[in-house]
Amino acid sequence: MYIDKSQNAISQLVARLETCHTVERCFSETDRRSSYVRLTEEGRRAYEEALPNIAKVMSEALNNKVIKEKEGPKQ
Repeated sequence: MYIDKSQNAISQLVARLETCHTVERCFSETDRRSSYVRLTEEGRRAYEEALPNIAKVMSEALNNKVIKEKEGPKQ
C-alpha cells in the first residue's frame, strides 16, 4: 500500500497507535532496517467495530461522486 506521507509523519502516527495499543511495530528478522505494523487484538476489535461506519461513509461519498458526475458541471 502507498501512503503519500513523509517517513517521519508515518512513524509518529504509528507511535500514537502503539500508545493506544491498537498496533504493534515488528521488525524484519532478515533486515533490521525494515519494519511492519500489525494490528493487535484490541486494534482488530476496534477495526471490526468501526467497519460498518467506514463502509457507510465510503458508500455515501462514492454515491455523491457518481451523482455529481451524472449531473455534469454546474452552469
